[in-house]
Amino acid sequence: MLIALLTSLYVFITDKESLFNMLIAKPKLWVLILFVYSFFSVYPQELIYRTFFFEKYRELIKNKKLLIFINAIVFSFGYISLETP
Repeated sequence: MLIALLTSLYVFITDKESLFNMLIAKPKLWVLILFVYSFFSVYPQELIYRTFFFEKYRELIKNKKLLIFINAIVFSFGYISLETP
């Protein structure tokens, strides 16, 4: 929620006209993209990546909470590196 707020604030400051442009101009397309992307991209990535990570590192990291925390950090860094030019 914090990231969504900060991102919206940034776009509002830097390019106010583009803020929520697609949502306002083409709401049906926005909803379609939201569900299609979630179903065909996000969910499979979660299943494949997290299954691979937990199977590979379960024996190395015995503490379950630490394993989940490290997984969240590594998964996040994967997206950060993809999003930066």
